[in-house]
Amino acid sequence: MKKLIIILLLGCLWFGIRNLPSRTAHLEPQGETCASESLTSTPSSLSGHFAGNPRRNIAEKGVLNPESLLESFRGKWQIAEYHEVSSTVSEFPLGKTIVYHFSQDSIPIIGMSIRVRVGTNGEVFEEENSYRPIEKTLIAEGNGKARIQALQKESSRYRWVNNSDQDPRVILVRDGLSQGELALSLEAIDKMRGERPTQLILRAVDGKLLKRTFAYSEF
Repeated sequence: MKKLIIILLLGCLWFGIRNLPSRTAHLEPQGETCASESLTSTPSSLSGHFAGNPRRNIAEKGVLNPESLLESFRGKWQIAEYHEVSSTVSEFPLGKTIVYHFSQDSIPIIGMSIRVRVGTNGEVFEEENSYRPIEKTLIAEGNGKARIQALQKESSRYRWVNNSDQDPRVILVRDGLSQGELALSLEAIDKMRGERPTQLILRAVDGKLLKRTFAYSEF
């Protein structure tokens, strides 16, 4: 009887040892499967994070252009309906700079502009705004060329640059005034300042000098 019991115990022990490797082999593939699932799920979650970022999508798809940005901020900037808007864009490593210029009846407005810097993520992070919704400027008939010719004959200080094909009219906006002034923009050489290139802004009505800008010398 005792021998029978001993034989049965030895048989059970042998059966258990025989099946032990097969259990180990079964556990290892499960561990590999878990690790594989973990690696594949990580990139999936990251790509979902970036894909759900609207600012990143705007920058990559090029949706954020000067026209769309203008429409987004037109109400905030209170741009008058009689002011026409144009823009220039320059790229820099962190994004782009957009400058908005204004005009009325195709006559450039001097003294008002909006400059914004947009990051590569599509976010505006800097704004310089000198625009204000001034009253509509009264535009007299003619382009003032006769008045310019008279002024050129009267002055001996300047040597005038001939730009006869260009419309010299501009609208000058000065601080403290609620409306712009129709003026004439002339390029000249100032003989009293060492032949220095100069831009003169003269009031169209009486030829009064409103603004004078000297060109910078290049070294």
